[in-house]
Amino acid sequence: MGLVVALWTALALAALCAQAERTYSEDLMLRPLPGLGKVAAHFSFLHEVDGDTAPSAQHFDVFPKHMRQVLHKFNVDEFELTFANGLWRHEQWGDAWDAAPFGALLSADVASRDDFHGLAQALAGIFSASLNKMDGAAVHTHGARLFESNLPREELCTENLSPWLKLLPCRSHAGLGAFVHPLHVLDSDYVSMRLRVSRQASKLSLHQTLTFVKRVDDGWSLASALGATEASMCLLATESSITTELASEKPMYVTTPPVAVERYRNIYKHVVPLAGLTSVQEPWLATTPPPAPKSFWHAASVHRYLTGFGQVRGGVAMRLVNKDPKAPLHIAYNETIPSFMRVYFSSLRLAINGQRLDANTSFVVLTPAKTRGELAHLRVVLTLPPQSRLELAYAFEKSFLPIESHPPDASRGFDAPAASVHVTRGRQATVLYTEPLLVQLPVPDFSMPYNVICLTSTVVSMAMGSFVNTLLRHERKRSNLGKLVHGLKRLVQRLLRRRTKEKTD
Repeated sequence: MGLVVALWTALALAALCAQAERTYSEDLMLRPLPGLGKVAAHFSFLHEVDGDTAPSAQHFDVFPKHMRQVLHKFNVDEFELTFANGLWRHEQWGDAWDAAPFGALLSADVASRDDFHGLAQALAGIFSASLNKMDGAAVHTHGARLFESNLPREELCTENLSPWLKLLPCRSHAGLGAFVHPLHVLDSDYVSMRLRVSRQASKLSLHQTLTFVKRVDDGWSLASALGATEASMCLLATESSITTELASEKPMYVTTPPVAVERYRNIYKHVVPLAGLTSVQEPWLATTPPPAPKSFWHAASVHRYLTGFGQVRGGVAMRLVNKDPKAPLHIAYNETIPSFMRVYFSSLRLAINGQRLDANTSFVVLTPAKTRGELAHLRVVLTLPPQSRLELAYAFEKSFLPIESHPPDASRGFDAPAASVHVTRGRQATVLYTEPLLVQLPVPDFSMPYNVICLTSTVVSMAMGSFVNTLLRHERKRSNLGKLVHGLKRLVQRLLRRRTKEKTD
């Protein structure tokens, strides 16, 4: 009896220790946008495990085994993978939870370029994406260990979102993961999916976020906005809550009474635990809330576009505006330039409020591509005064690419990744992204080989057919029976003609 009690005690202590070594929290942020008839939603799932990070040193419970193996195999300290469709509108939607450029972005802290390529190929298989295209021509290096690559044509789809959901401990069966429906999420004005995995000496961290902005009707509920059918708790979650961001601290606007109201700048966060949620069908807001507060960065806006015409030369222009009447902005503009855009760096022009700046200064860093196929990089660091406008422009030549470098739809154009702007005001900082560019390059006439093949095949087939027919055709010799039949046939025809002639006379 004592042995059984000791065994149960040991199992209980082991369970408590295992629970203490693992923490999993999930949160859903809702930001109503009543003036636009939309709602912004942000899912956040954080999973941390303490202990040895080597795959051979741990039993695998709920932390994804393949994530740990990927970190160990390619010697990755940290990586971040982002998929995004659309562009976040700071002026309309407020501060961005996780701003991301259009397409797929992978950044990793690895030892070598080969490790980064291996990581990209492994993640391509896990998330059913074309990350294996992140070859040497699409990778940019920041420092000794930080590698980054962007695929602007990679769009987020259900094939990418389903593996992301499988990384959750309760997947999409319970907890806030049950509120994520891929088809419902992708029918949005903006979608961003992020995965951040890191390891330290004694801790593994997996942070997953999903952000989207969706159109809703008046009196919307969790069922209509998110596609949720019911609310159920994930037993592995140490914390699970739904937070509503409003411009007022009064709890009267939320149907389910919040247990806490937290203030952040000019935003009040009304926190409702998932366990206290009774129904997902009832309206989430009891009454129309006041307009959403403006973004802290509503005064900053950036726009990048193409200039020029034709298929030989072109240009890129960028306009960054600081509308704040008092505070200056410290900006760091970073742009990665593909190899098919041969930039004339001597044509670089910078101007603030129309006054030219000298581009040959310390705040402009130009890194041209060393060889064909590599990326060039442009970085501009300066302080933008209040109520001012920064304009940047340069010219480039459109390259002639080898035939094997063209995609199947080359006539559509070639995508240039979005540029990033790191903006700092006081102690606050954020990242703004520009639009990706679609560059029209001179492409060969891909229909010409098809026409030549068709014409050549037709001519050859006709010539060879006639030649073979001439060689193989010959007059067959008739037998005596055949001659007799042929003679009888001619005799009958002659008699018939004579008889017909007599009747006519």
